[in-house]
Amino acid sequence: MSRSSDELGDWNRSQIHHFFNVEVPKILASSCTCSLENCIEFASTLLQTNRLEPVDWQGNKSYTLVAHEKGKVIQFRLELLNDHINDLATRIYGPMVPIYHGNPELAGFPLPVWSKSASDDPSRILQDKTLRTLAPEVARIVRVVQASIHKLDRLPLVLTHTDLAELNVFIDDEGHFTGVIDFDEAAIDPFGMSIWCLYECYIGFMDDGRFHFFGNRTTSGKTAAQILETSFWKTLWTNVPENIDKSALYVALAFGVNHRTLGIFLKCRVDANNEFHMTKLEYARSIIPTLPSL
Repeated sequence: MSRSSDELGDWNRSQIHHFFNVEVPKILASSCTCSLENCIEFASTLLQTNRLEPVDWQGNKSYTLVAHEKGKVIQFRLELLNDHINDLATRIYGPMVPIYHGNPELAGFPLPVWSKSASDDPSRILQDKTLRTLAPEVARIVRVVQASIHKLDRLPLVLTHTDLAELNVFIDDEGHFTGVIDFDEAAIDPFGMSIWCLYECYIGFMDDGRFHFFGNRTTSGKTAAQILETSFWKTLWTNVPENIDKSALYVALAFGVNHRTLGIFLKCRVDANNEFHMTKLEYARSIIPTLPSL
C-alpha cells in the first residue's frame, strides 16, 4: 500500500525534524550547531544552484537534496561513507553503484561517525522472557535457527547490502533495476542474508501497526504475495550455482530476518509499551513463521 502525497509529506517532515532535532544533537558538541538552513545554504553554494529539492523519502540518519539541473545529489550524514566498502561494491556490481565524491571542505563538518553492522546472537534474544511470552511462535523458530547456524559455513561469503529497502533501490519505468545506493553498511556475510527485504519490503507492507502480505488475488486464485514470492525463488534458483545448499540458504534468510526484526533486542529488553518495539515484533510475528522451512 503506497502512501498518499499528504502522508508522504508529513512523514518526510517528521524524518527531517527527527534528524536535525534528535539525531544531530547526539553527535555534535554542545558548542556546535547544524540546522536544516545550514545544510541547504551549504548545498546551494557547493553546487552553485538554488534549485534544490529534498528527495521524496528521507532517511532518519541523513538529509538528502537533489539538484536535477546539475545531475547531482548531496547528502548530509551522521556517518562517513566507508571508501573501502564502496570501492569494493563498485568493483563487484559495476555501474549499479553510483559514483560518489566526498568533499574535502567537509573534513571539519560536524557530522562524522562510522557505524558497522552488528552481529546477531539468537541465544541472547531467547533470554528475553517478554519476547518469548508475546511471540512464542517466533521464539520457537529462533531456536531452530540457533541450532542450524552451522549450515551457514556451507554458503559462499559475499559483499552483502544490509538494507535493500525501497529507499535504496532504483528502478526504471519498466521495473528494471538501475542502481543501488547506501553500501556504506555493507558487510561480508553468507549468501542469502539480505533476502529479508523480499518479505518486509516487496511482498508486504505495514499499515497502522499491522503487517500485511499483498492479498489481492489473481485469476489463478493465488495472492499477489504468493506469486511474487514464487517468482523470486524460481528466478534465484535458476541463476545461482547448482552447488548452493538450499537448506543453508534458508537458514541465512531466517538469520537475516531475525537480525532485521529482532536485532534491537540484543541491546534492550522488549517493552510492550514501546511502539517501536511492538512494530519490530509485529514484523517478526508476521514474517518469520512464513519463511521456507528449515
